Amino acid sequence: MPNAGSSQHTVALCPTLVHRVGGPIRLHCAGPNVQKQMCTFCPGRTRSLYQLIWRTDDDIADVLIVGSALNPRCLNRLRKPMEMKAPDWMQTRADPAAHGWEVARPENIGMNAARLNEAITAFENASPHDKAEKLIIVHDGELVHAGPQSHIAQGAYSITKTFLSTVFGLLYDDGKFQPDLPVADALPELKPVFETATFGQFLSMTSGYMAVDDDRPVNAYVHGPTRTPFWPAIRAQSAPGTTYSYWDSAPTLLALAGTRLAGEPLVDLFHRRIGEVVGIDIEWGAWLYDGLRVNGGSGNHYGAVQITPFDLAKLGEIYRLDGVWQGTRILSETWCQMATKVQAPAELKQIGTAFQGRGCYGYFWWVQGKKPDGTLKWPGLETHVFSAAGLNNNDLFVLPEHRLTVLRMGHDEDTGFQISDATYAALLKDVIQALDVG
Repeated sequence: MPNAGSSQHTVALCPTLVHRVGGPIRLHCAGPNVQKQMCTFCPGRTRSLYQLIWRTDDDIADVLIVGSALNPRCLNRLRKPMEMKAPDWMQTRADPAAHGWEVARPENIGMNAARLNEAITAFENASPHDKAEKLIIVHDGELVHAGPQSHIAQGAYSITKTFLSTVFGLLYDDGKFQPDLPVADALPELKPVFETATFGQFLSMTSGYMAVDDDRPVNAYVHGPTRTPFWPAIRAQSAPGTTYSYWDSAPTLLALAGTRLAGEPLVDLFHRRIGEVVGIDIEWGAWLYDGLRVNGGSGNHYGAVQITPFDLAKLGEIYRLDGVWQGTRILSETWCQMATKVQAPAELKQIGTAFQGRGCYGYFWWVQGKKPDGTLKWPGLETHVFSAAGLNNNDLFVLPEHRLTVLRMGHDEDTGFQISDATYAALLKDVIQALDVG
């Protein structure tokens, strides 16, 4: 904080006040007159960082704005709306070209722009908190829509599982494992309780794995919440391949197996073979275990991937094109098709979890398919679609038949609001219709 009398001030504002980034920015509300008083803001989760120009009637001052939770009582002290202009570095960072994307106007690729805007507006109305601030729509490799915060990195939560699937695709292509072989070949400590559980069963949440302390819920977190995921329990949830259980300790244990197979941290393998080639920059949290840096497999506790929406959409495009990015093969077609088809049969029993994956789960991808009751995962979508999904309404959809990748990231499930499969299905159908009537 500068000394009294200085024209520079520091103030916290809620990031949802910002309409656009990369040009003039209008705020719904502005802070109080900085020369007279400063607001007191309650602590909250930092989501974004903006260096903007504060414009008032009587002075111009540089302001550092850190997005955080805003005490509602402060709203009564906010003044009139004002204009702020993003500096050059922010405009560059928000520019899709700076993230490797070619931008196409909807009308130039045969898409009905009015229908597309209606689809986005309807989705915003159905997701009232973070709305479409980090919504991305890609058609045939070209960016046709990007929300104003698409350049801002955040945790991807359980989409981390899909990154684990992806590095296992690299290991598969290198001949390091086969889905029908037991994970105990790489992790002898799984014997005797889990010695027959295969790589494919771990990848499809059908291994029956349990770790020490998995039976101790962490508040409402009950599906594999242990902080000791590498210590096998003395009993299994079930015999391998007989049940479906979305269970977070299992992917993290699998990440240990992958680290041993790779002979290096999985994030290093990802960066060298995918990140540096495609232009995907991630941070991937890790556990330190047995002298190894083990990147998290589930996205819980210490092990989540952090990434921008701009970069996460590229992962969807790789799978849309069966492992190819701009003419370069990244993953084998065989792996991409195995990972994105149903691997957890609908007839399995489900135990230990509320997440319904029978008939619609692949290798850490959610897949359009029929659930045990005969209904589709995404109702009304009669097309091949698969999705990576994480807590807080972070969802990546790939629709190869329509040459679409659609991504939404956010933090708003923390507020108790979850976007339903039906809401996402409506968005995807509306985007398809914008293409069909273009």
